[in-house]
Amino acid sequence: MTKSEKTLLGFIITFLSSTLWPSLPQISLIALAIIALLFVVLTRSSALAAGTLVGFLWASFCGYYYLSWQIDNDLYNNNLIVQGKVVSLLAPLPANNLHGISPAKDSAKQSSALDQRAIKFNFVIDKIGEQTQIIKPKVRLSWYSPRLSLQQGDSVRLFIRLKPPAGLANPDGFNYQQWLSSKNITALGYVRQSPSNQFISQSSSIRQRSVNLLSEHDLPNIRWILALSYGDRRMLTKDDWGLMQRTGTAHLFAISGMHLGIVFSFTFLIGKGLFFASALHPNVVMSVSFRPHLLMLPCSICVAYAYIAGFEIPVMRALFTMLFWTTLVMFAKHWRMPNVLLILLSSFFIIFPFSILGISFWLSFTVVLVIMLFLWRFKLPANASLVSKFMHTIKLQLFISVITLPLIAFTFSSLPVVSFFANLFMIPLVTFVLVPLCLVAAIIVAIGFDVAIIYWLINTCFEYAFLLLNWLDGGTSQFLGEDWQSALWVKKSMAWLTHPGIVLAFLLITLPPWNGKMPLVLSILGVCVIHQKFIDKHAFSENKSHLYAMDVGQGSAIVIKDKNGTMLYDTGGSFAGFSMANSVLLPFFKHENINKLKYFIVSHLDNDHAGGANIIKQHLEIGQALSPQKGCNRQDFLALHPSGVANFLGFEAQILWPLKPISGDENRHSCVIKLHKGEHSILLTGDIEKQSEAQIVAMYKDTNSLNSSILIAPHHGSKTSSTAKFVSAVSPEYVVFTSGNNNRWSFPAQSVVNRYKSVNAKVYVTGQHGRINITITQNDIVVSSYREDEYPRWFFKAR
Repeated sequence: MTKSEKTLLGFIITFLSSTLWPSLPQISLIALAIIALLFVVLTRSSALAAGTLVGFLWASFCGYYYLSWQIDNDLYNNNLIVQGKVVSLLAPLPANNLHGISPAKDSAKQSSALDQRAIKFNFVIDKIGEQTQIIKPKVRLSWYSPRLSLQQGDSVRLFIRLKPPAGLANPDGFNYQQWLSSKNITALGYVRQSPSNQFISQSSSIRQRSVNLLSEHDLPNIRWILALSYGDRRMLTKDDWGLMQRTGTAHLFAISGMHLGIVFSFTFLIGKGLFFASALHPNVVMSVSFRPHLLMLPCSICVAYAYIAGFEIPVMRALFTMLFWTTLVMFAKHWRMPNVLLILLSSFFIIFPFSILGISFWLSFTVVLVIMLFLWRFKLPANASLVSKFMHTIKLQLFISVITLPLIAFTFSSLPVVSFFANLFMIPLVTFVLVPLCLVAAIIVAIGFDVAIIYWLINTCFEYAFLLLNWLDGGTSQFLGEDWQSALWVKKSMAWLTHPGIVLAFLLITLPPWNGKMPLVLSILGVCVIHQKFIDKHAFSENKSHLYAMDVGQGSAIVIKDKNGTMLYDTGGSFAGFSMANSVLLPFFKHENINKLKYFIVSHLDNDHAGGANIIKQHLEIGQALSPQKGCNRQDFLALHPSGVANFLGFEAQILWPLKPISGDENRHSCVIKLHKGEHSILLTGDIEKQSEAQIVAMYKDTNSLNSSILIAPHHGSKTSSTAKFVSAVSPEYVVFTSGNNNRWSFPAQSVVNRYKSVNAKVYVTGQHGRINITITQNDIVVSSYREDEYPRWFFKAR
């Protein structure tokens, strides 16, 4: 390995390690690294050390630069008037309401459409108030009932309210905050209705106008055409994403390196054909090598296609790679493949430093490495026949499908067993038909012409493609069962499949033979089998209970599970097109292989506690469903358990409140449950407030029923709850506030937090710490949180 390769390798490994840093290094450590780098460079002692130090310094610089983007804390949760540019594609408002015509002047039907519509878009801020921003922050805004028909490229003045860029923090759900960081989005917010909301200039982008023209066509598969033509996947439904994940075809509908490669190849062949055709003319003299000049046409077309696709980071990575390769060809440079790969990766990390926080980078990077490994390991002879080339391509696809299976299983918690067969016909269709047709149509539309016949042809191809995909998907479900992805054997298969040792052993098998290769592979597999068996046995026999306070924003969802079963207390909220049950609870239950709830308790009927109840009932088998109206009140409980104590999972359970069956419509109706195990206990309180607390304290003042080790704080930490007498009666060791990050009510109130700290309780807030995991044994309690312990990352601490 050359010195330059060692330097680049050190840079890449160290920079990649920054994704695991729990915090950014102190300035003193950065200064020490600079001194060390100067010493290494001057003494020329170690190329690897030099690269490592440069990687450390670049990652540190990027981290602190990211912090410098953050909007001043004083601007959060305040009304702001900002000016800037819309950078997201947006669907236009209904006809006759374009570009800000007042709804009052239109029909009632159009006004209704406006009132019900909500949009989300990315917005680059140029000015806040009268202050011009030197570093222009990119924010993600929501606007309910918008009064302007925003389009990509429009400059507008908006009346907004911002909050820090945080998302739900649960291990089994989508990591929204990390995604925001990878997109350089520094704040979230919403637009408030105001006369200040006005256009400064209306100049929609070519990309936006092209999407608008395409949207006018009445095509059943328009959402897929938009995804493949413009990288616009807003219209894809949950079922569409599910189909792509189950069939392993999601990569085909995210414009990336493969699509630019197709565009480059087709335009190169077309240019080559035109060149040879012109060379047949007797007056044309061939005096220079034509190949470098031919590369200019496909490069230009690819740049245009990248623009149409929105210059997304995966597209930019592919474009950069293509331009780099073209430069090498044009200047007749012959570099070794490892050197090229190291240079490209280093360049990506310098130009797109935050892209490594997104899963798309790792998927793309893995596929590129797999292709390189295959082409190096299984070389195709230069004089290979067309049949040999075709079979080589089929083997490459099989190789990619098998090698990337662990990454896909780990990322999406699903097993795409038909991905090889699905890609076998989808890749040629996308490569040779759909992408070229979409490219031609997009260019013609961008010029200003209509291409209805081409879109009809594309739509027809999609219809037949999805007939085959749905047939494969349906056949799998029919053979393995409708809900086969949740089966125990699938979970165990994925546990084996994603075991690092097994992945390593499989990669070693693909390498050329050497002395001792098979004993090494068998040894690794043997260790993996012993380790996995130990994990399975330990998981089956553990005598622990786990309480999970899920991060469901401003709401509550508590899961308690042990070897006896699972209990769910509340579900979080549901909103238009979105439910915490779908986005947080069901992924958790799927990961834990939980298909049945032994107890499902709804504390009361507020949306933030019971909004996902119907979804839970649809997807899980329910043993006992309890609510204040039936079962979860003192009267019903004593009727079934005269002793006042029942067995819930491995706990002794008491229902303390309400006293009789009641509707559950109000906070004071909330079901209060005490769970006791060994030396420790849990108190679940819903949204009870000071009146209910006073009655409960008075009822149980002569008993020890309220004193608890763990308390889920009443009403998310509102000032209307957690009175001094209640806090003193419970005296918890740990208190958990189920409050959303930076919520509009400022829960938990600082006075309430201080009250719990006065009794030496350790305080956790789901919105700040993420999901709280409390492990309970007969004699011990261990508390961990997602952001602080399970997945601590520096970008979580930007604010």
